[in-house]
Amino acid sequence: MHSKSSINITKSQSVAISFIRVLAMSLIIACHFAQAYDYQVAFLLNVGVQIFFFTSGFLYGKIEVGNPLNFYKKRFLRIYIPYVLIVAVVLILQLLLNVWKFSIRDVLIYALNIQGFIHSTVEGLNHLWFLSVLMLCYLLVPWVQRLLNNKPKLLVVGVIIASVLEFIFVKKMYSSCAWIVLFVSGIIYGRYENSKVSLLLLIGSVVLFVSMLPFFH
Repeated sequence: MHSKSSINITKSQSVAISFIRVLAMSLIIACHFAQAYDYQVAFLLNVGVQIFFFTSGFLYGKIEVGNPLNFYKKRFLRIYIPYVLIVAVVLILQLLLNVWKFSIRDVLIYALNIQGFIHSTVEGLNHLWFLSVLMLCYLLVPWVQRLLNNKPKLLVVGVIIASVLEFIFVKKMYSSCAWIVLFVSGIIYGRYENSKVSLLLLIGSVVLFVSMLPFFH
């Protein structure tokens, strides 16, 4: 693997990516408020999640992560430690206030950060499914980059096939696969943004965005 270095990201692109990610997070927050008051617009605002995954992947299409273990360590310290502290505070407060409705199973699920794949409902922590999927995406980054460096056609074909299957079966088999496909598509688009491949991936991602919307109605 290459050492960590910028491949082709300009200052304007960096600013644009940061702006888009902030916009995506703002849409997600607005979506949660809309859901709380049962506003139908919530399912449209949730497009911020798709945008966030795609742009996060785009960033790793521009930067090589280098040594996988060093990359995982940095992601772990930046995401998992704050995540565990937040979960611990919520669970402890629920115990102190005698409003807890969670089991040992729930605690283990959240401790392992797999709540995005195994159903578990703890009041106040429902939306942390996002971090399960995001951490899985980060686990895939070094290996996706390796495929992109050595067998790019295989990776592109795989993502296109996964996008088509997700679109066809999304109403019956909606899962975290869609988020992962968007993230990996972002990586490929970041690497080949000025090629025909990027156009196909961009169109496919837009189709995937639209196909996912009914699940937030």
